[in-house]
Amino acid sequence: MRTALSIAGSVFLVLASLAQSQTFNQLYSFQGSSDGGHPFSNVVRDTAGNIYGTAYSGGNFGGNCNYPGCGVVYKLDPAGNETVLYTFAGPPSDGANPVAGIVTDSAGNLYGTTAYGGSNGYGTAFKIDPAGNETVLHNFTGGTDGGVPNGGLVLDSAGNAFGATYTGGSSGFGTVFKVNAAGVFTSIYTFPDRAHGTSPNASLQLDSAGNLYGTTQYGGAFNRGTVFKLDQSGSETVLYSFTGGTDGAYPQSQLIWDGASNLYGTTTEGGASNNGTIFRLAPAGTQTVLYSFAGSPDGAYPMAGVIRDTAGNLYGTTFRGGNNSTAGTIYKLDASGTESSLYSFQGSFDGASPAGSLLLDPSATSVYGTGENSGFGCCGVVFQVTLQ
Repeated sequence: MRTALSIAGSVFLVLASLAQSQTFNQLYSFQGSSDGGHPFSNVVRDTAGNIYGTAYSGGNFGGNCNYPGCGVVYKLDPAGNETVLYTFAGPPSDGANPVAGIVTDSAGNLYGTTAYGGSNGYGTAFKIDPAGNETVLHNFTGGTDGGVPNGGLVLDSAGNAFGATYTGGSSGFGTVFKVNAAGVFTSIYTFPDRAHGTSPNASLQLDSAGNLYGTTQYGGAFNRGTVFKLDQSGSETVLYSFTGGTDGAYPQSQLIWDGASNLYGTTTEGGASNNGTIFRLAPAGTQTVLYSFAGSPDGAYPMAGVIRDTAGNLYGTTFRGGNNSTAGTIYKLDASGTESSLYSFQGSFDGASPAGSLLLDPSATSVYGTGENSGFGCCGVVFQVTLQ
């Protein structure tokens, strides 16, 4: 078990953030050793206030992985003490290098994906039970079943898990898959050509009717990415094709809904300054750019999606930009379209390059997330920002 940061370090970060009218708390700083390193993913939180996530590297340094160490699944208690719940062993027996976070079921099982590793080197879908025992649900081959699942899983009420792969399928453009509660894997859609979208890079969204929604980083009518819907019969509809202009380009984020069935997401590029956008897509397919990032001081290249509170405010992160052009930001976009920077990473002790979506706590008074790099250790942070 690793302990939380020293009080002195935490106070420094809080004082450094006061000028931005927010309180930034670094909950944990990864050392890149057995505790893990470089968390690209979002985090989830249980009712006791524990936080769960994945780290891309660290853990087992003996495995055949794409980065030093094969990555871990971790838990942080409310005091900031870390417990490594599972360390990936890497190929050929296990997955390696998780990019996405985990989801939980009512029994306390954790589900997720690794981008690499497994018996074929193209990643895995996995389950970890409350005792820390891992089951590899599927070893991707990179063939018709897909490969490199960078996005996480989404669960339905029957215990089926759905996800997407960045590559593979009959055309090599990626797939959508299902693993049922018994662990049976089915490839339910293969992206057939560029017009239908290619390279889905994020987790999917599931509606109450069983339809899946997602983004592809490339493809579509202009090869700048798409928003798509996949119905229960496996029929895909491209809801929107990005042009690469002011409407945005290359979406890599998971989508969310509001109460009127509008979809919200981000694009990493495009927009008025080519630094990315926040967009809304109406049920009829009309796309509206809610905000275009300028780079400084507001941020640039939002890889993560947005979250939404009950007042209609959106919160998210940018991978670059801010006061330090390479470190990224945490932002809020209110219902009127006014953007404010909640925190601008310094790229040193406080972390840098947030790539995962934020988590809003139940009281809507704080957001939680990860920075992929830097921190008091070498290799990223878990943070909390108290909203004011």
